[in-house]
Amino acid sequence: MNFFGSYGLGALAAWGKQTRQMALLFYLAVFCALLSYFMDPRERVDIAIAISLILFIYSSSPWRINARWNQYFSLLADSSCSLFLTHFG
Repeated sequence: MNFFGSYGLGALAAWGKQTRQMALLFYLAVFCALLSYFMDPRERVDIAIAISLILFIYSSSPWRINARWNQYFSLLADSSCSLFLTHFG
C-alpha cells in the first residue's frame, strides 16, 4: 500500500458517514488493506488501517467528546493532515 492507498483509506473514512454505499466502500477498502497486510506485513499498512478505523468509528458514532476536547482534536487534525502529506514518503 502506497501513499495513495493510505490517503484513500483516510478519505473513505471521512466520506463513509455520508451514505451507506460509501460506508460499504470503506469496509471493502479496509478488507483489501488487511489482505495486503497479511500478504506483506509492513508497519505503514498497519498504521493506516488502524487510524482510518479510529477516524471512521469516531466520526460515525452518536456520542461526542465535550467541546474542549473537540477543539483540541480539531487543532490536531488540521496540523496532522499537512504533516502527514509532507512526511509520509
